[in-house]
Amino acid sequence: MRRRLISIICEMEQSPIDGAGLAYALRSGKIKGNQRTPLLLVAVNNDMGRIKEAISAGANNILLKPFSATDLVKRVKMTLYR
Repeated sequence: MRRRLISIICEMEQSPIDGAGLAYALRSGKIKGNQRTPLLLVAVNNDMGRIKEAISAGANNILLKPFSATDLVKRVKMTLYR
């Protein structure tokens, strides 16, 4: 049984698919059943080019490292309740 995800939080610089690639795969339907799932990417650097690419691909929000637990909770709420 496949479940619909409530949200996804993942590292922007992951492999074999990066955050922008994951966002594109979700939004384009290549990953079935989760096209509208909120996506929060965690980034280690503030490379605006990569951040814009991820947002354009469909990421809902970006959280830069380092961050506190409070920052994470706030950003998750912002992402879920947009």
